[in-house]
Amino acid sequence: MTVDPAIPGQQKPTPLPWNQLIIVLLIQFAEPVTGCVIYPFVNQFVRELDVTQGDEKAVGYYAGLIESMFFFSEFLTVLAWGRASDKCGRRVILLFGPLGLAIATLGFGLANKFWLLIVFRFAQGVFNGNIGVSKTVMAEITDTTNRGQVFSLMPAMWGLAVAIAPTMGGLLSHPAEQYPGIFGSIKLFQMRPYFLPCAAAAMVAFSCYIYAFIGLKETSLLINNRAPQDYGAAHTLATAADVEEQAFAEAAEANSLTPPPFLSFFNPMLRLVLVNYGLLVFADMACFALLPLMYSTPIRYGGLGLSPHNIGMIMGLEGLYNIFIQVFVAGRLIRRFGPRTMQIVGSLTLVYIMAFYPVLSYVAHQKGGVDAIVYALSEWLLFCGYSTCISIATCHMYVVDSASGPAALGTTNGIAQMLATGVRTFAPWIASSLFSISLEHRLAGGYLVYLVLLVPCLVQVKYNLLLPARLQNHH
Repeated sequence: MTVDPAIPGQQKPTPLPWNQLIIVLLIQFAEPVTGCVIYPFVNQFVRELDVTQGDEKAVGYYAGLIESMFFFSEFLTVLAWGRASDKCGRRVILLFGPLGLAIATLGFGLANKFWLLIVFRFAQGVFNGNIGVSKTVMAEITDTTNRGQVFSLMPAMWGLAVAIAPTMGGLLSHPAEQYPGIFGSIKLFQMRPYFLPCAAAAMVAFSCYIYAFIGLKETSLLINNRAPQDYGAAHTLATAADVEEQAFAEAAEANSLTPPPFLSFFNPMLRLVLVNYGLLVFADMACFALLPLMYSTPIRYGGLGLSPHNIGMIMGLEGLYNIFIQVFVAGRLIRRFGPRTMQIVGSLTLVYIMAFYPVLSYVAHQKGGVDAIVYALSEWLLFCGYSTCISIATCHMYVVDSASGPAALGTTNGIAQMLATGVRTFAPWIASSLFSISLEHRLAGGYLVYLVLLVPCLVQVKYNLLLPARLQNHH
């Protein structure tokens, strides 16, 4: 009997090998921690470097460029990491990530020139280029009965990072001023006011590296062509030992095949999935890039005028909500309604968010400040934004489903990740630049940025409807 993951109750989900799964999730966790820690203070960092020469409306250009460098370098390297993992194995490729991220993040915090910020942000993206490999491992250790649950945990890692990283970025920036009794006499923190939050994020990444170095096992038989290893599942779910051993044996055997030629990956289903994924990533990243920019911009220019401390606290609080949704709700919703329905819901939510930005700006301007109502509306905006992470999980499921076979998973995920990072390279810069242009020239009252970005959000809904309602393959 064929198992359909979109139909609940057809087959009991296969137990998960939590030991290895937790390690892979921690590697994924290191990326958004090091990537998102800068968001509460990056606009202020640009102002203090004086590259804008006091032009408040130009901050968005430079901040968007910094944010885009991360994804540009990831775009350049992600496919190479995926192909390398198909040939050299998953473990060695995955270990490069958190170690390199730790080093690059430390450098970012020590930078005192704009070009150094660009260099270290670029380096972060290079070492995050292997994120697609972690998705390959997750696909290899799951099947269609539990893949929705596992892939919904990926946005949960993002949510946890968004709860922690911006909070660190807001609370630990300018420590000599915020906590003079503790850090006021330390010259390093006086001269490098953003080193402490970056150092804290780097320590998280390095800890993930140590844990992965000790416990991560190889899933590819190209490197380990012996019997399947013990992936730790028997120690956490002893009653499921036989099922998990068989699942890992099948994954290892499938990966012993030689990866197919590159052009053979682009089947019609994958092309459709990539269009949907690209549109989703663009809309989601544009919303995410606008958030700290709009929140930090003075009210007279169409923002909320919040400090890095307040921005970090707001984003951290909503990150906790996202964790709850992804861990306890997302998997059930995907199994209950199917991946396409949840994809459509996420796309419609992005349409709503983009339309809500000018409403929030207008209310703050009318009130002349940020009161309880404006704070509540800003929280509601974030609440809606993190709800879209479910559609990210369903996109990953469609990517895996569109692979031509298990031996192609590494490169297929690499292609999807390359597309995503390519889009993320330009999305923050486009959104930030449109924000600055709209304010500078008062286009549509300063709200033109939101009207323009509504278009890809609406187009995305159209392409969601072309996706199959149920997953087709079962590798």
